[in-house]
Order: sequence, then C-alpha cells, then structure tokens
Amino acid sequence: MTRNFNEIESICWARHADVTSEEYASQPDGFWAARAAWRRTKRLDWNVDEHTVVIDDTPWPSESKGFIEAMRDNGITTLIITYSGSSLMDALAEYSKLGAQLTGLTQVEKKHPAPVFDGPQNALELHIN
Repeated sequence: MTRNFNEIESICWARHADVTSEEYASQPDGFWAARAAWRRTKRLDWNVDEHTVVIDDTPWPSESKGFIEAMRDNGITTLIITYSGSSLMDALAEYSKLGAQLTGLTQVEKKHPAPVFDGPQNALELHIN
C-alpha cells in the first residue's frame, strides 16, 4: 500500500471504507497517527498551508520515528503543536533527535472560527528537516 496520505484518501473514498486491518499492519508505527493528524488539520479547516499539520496530541514515544518520517514523506515541513499535556517535553525531545527543530511560539486559528469557541490558540512551531 502507498505511504501517500492523499492516495490513501482516494483509495478509501473509492471503496467507501477506511483502511483494512492488513493495510494498517503494513505501515510502520506512527504512520497512522501522522495520517490522522493530517486529516484532522484538513477537516477542522485550520488556517495553515498544505505543508503544515496542526497536532493537538502527541503519538506514543514508540511511534515518534514513524510519525516524523510519514510527515516528511508527505511533504509536511511544519508541525504546529497546540497540545500542552504531560508528554509534550518528551515528544519535543524525540522530535529533536529525529531532526525537527523547535522554531518558537505561534498562534493558530481556524479559517472560519465559531464566534465563541474557536479563538486563536497558542502553539509551538517545529520545522521538519
């Protein structure tokens, strides 16, 4: 199976079903977490370009390598992290080991925010080399 997020979307759309268990098992740890983050970024209509993914959670530590590799393979060069949970520092350390660079603080918002619930969110910005 392909490792391209857009191709996987097309395949699933054509057969009116998500990935099979065999397809799921064929990808490395972290790949599906990366695809899910990419899909959420598109579905929630974040005000970012096609090379940026907004994540509101971090994958399991064992998935970090596959997560970053899947992002690279799909042309994602920037991660915007809105997550502030207890595993954030560990995730940042892992991403750094894998070549991602923390570039600073930023804010992110949706293209069409709801008046009360969707104000700009503070976030960390990482660039994936």
